[in-house]
Amino acid sequence: MTEVTFETIAVKRKKKGVINLLGRVMLGLFGLFGFMLAAMLILTIIGIIPGMAIMASSLLFIGIAFLDMQEVRCPYCGKKVGVHKRAEDFECKRCKRTTLLDWQ
Repeated sequence: MTEVTFETIAVKRKKKGVINLLGRVMLGLFGLFGFMLAAMLILTIIGIIPGMAIMASSLLFIGIAFLDMQEVRCPYCGKKVGVHKRAEDFECKRCKRTTLLDWQ
């Protein structure tokens, strides 16, 4: 049986500024360009395998650019875990215990 704890977490505001916005836009555009390149490679017989690898990494770049994550510390073992903002709970990868979250 796993233990469950209840944590109240303060929502960190997004970093504002031109550099942060520019970084997110560049990651998104890089991911979009890679996705289109991968689609063209997949259409050829020879480029299927590298096209799939490029498509997977492009989706990762797009996800990093647009996902809203926050680092939360496990109350049991202290490991920092990346959690989607507004997630209801998370399971620590180290100690496998579940923590319920209340966002403020």
